Parts: sequence; structure tokens; C-alpha cells
Amino acid sequence: MVRGADLRASTPIQRLLQQLLRLSEPTYFHHRLVSHEDGRRLAKRDLAPTLAAMRDAGVDGSALAADLLAGKLPLGFAFRDE
Repeated sequence: MVRGADLRASTPIQRLLQQLLRLSEPTYFHHRLVSHEDGRRLAKRDLAPTLAAMRDAGVDGSALAADLLAGKLPLGFAFRDE
């Protein structure tokens, strides 16, 4: 399960609930957060750009994926450590 680093602290409580409900234990990967250059985190509630919107704006999905794997973000975005 891929989640933002900001959710790391809630993982033990979620694991406890999963055990009580007899759910399988997922493997978690907490990634660094991505933010606007001004420090605001990207969030759906703040109408952050979606991949679909980026595609509609002409962003090449394959190139974007390659850049993200190389640790490069689109202009205007930065990694943010929690």
C-alpha cells in the first residue's frame, strides 16, 4: 500500500484495526510528500493537479513516470520531508 509519509504515524492504529477485523496485513510504503514550491502540500481537497489533468494539458505520462523514478518533479513542485 503506497501512502504519504504524513500517514506513517497512524499506521499502528490502522494495523490494530486490521488485526481486530481479521484483515490481511498489507505491505506499506510511505513516500516523501510532494508540495508546491511555496510549501503547500499537494492534496485533492486543495484541488491539486491530477494525472488526468496533466495528461489533458499535454504532459507525456511515460516521460513523467521516468522523471519521477529519477527523483525529478515537474517545474513548480518539490519534495517535502515531514
